[in-house]
Order: sequence, then C-alpha cells, then structure tokens
Amino acid sequence: MTRRIATLTTLLVLAFAAPAAAQGGAFGPLPSAPVPTETPQQNTNATDNGETGQTTLFIILGALLVGFAVMGVLITRDARNKAPEIVTAGPVVPEGTGARKPHTQAAKKKMRQKTRAQKQARKAHRR
Repeated sequence: MTRRIATLTTLLVLAFAAPAAAQGGAFGPLPSAPVPTETPQQNTNATDNGETGQTTLFIILGALLVGFAVMGVLITRDARNKAPEIVTAGPVVPEGTGARKPHTQAAKKKMRQKTRAQKQARKAHRR
C-alpha cells in the first residue's frame, strides 16, 4: 500500500514539474520595459488623509484588553476544574525536608543484625 502511495505522489510531482520546466529559462534576456502612459489626475478634494483617529485606536485597545481578560478568566477556570484533587491520609510532610518516620526498636535491631552479617561476609571473602 505504501509503495502505491509513493509511486502515485512521485508521478503527481513529476506531472506538475513538466509544465514548469517548459516555461523557459530563468537566465534568459529580460523583456523590454513597457512604455509609460499618462494617468489622469485624481480628485484631491477627498478628506481622508490615511490616518487612523485616536478614538478608533482607543476602542481597539479597549477591545483587546477585554478580550485578554476574558481569555485569562476562562483559562484559569478551566485549569481549576481539570486539576486533580489530592487526597492525603495524614499530615502533609514536604519531600526533601529531611523529616523521616522514626524506626522502631525491633526494626533497628534487625538492621544492626543485617549490617553485622554483611561485615562478616566481607571479612570472610578478604582471605
């Protein structure tokens, strides 16, 4: 299927490229310039001087400010609605603050025994 699509697109590109090549060389001589003709005088009684009035600019500025404010409100409202709700079982302790849960005496005893066993294993393998 992809081979057919590739063949078809290649043929289409070549079909459109053939008329473009027949238009002539791009580096040939330039045609002569057209002869200028006189244009009739335009009416100079028009009152439009091409400048935008100050009130128009203030109206556009106001519309932009209102538009940006509406977009900001809609974006924040949507973000608040889509935010996941965080449920915690106990007091929240920020991560990285170093606050740890204290170990029980039994857990400490078990860790010490494990450490001693590792130390004995290292000593046994040294020989």
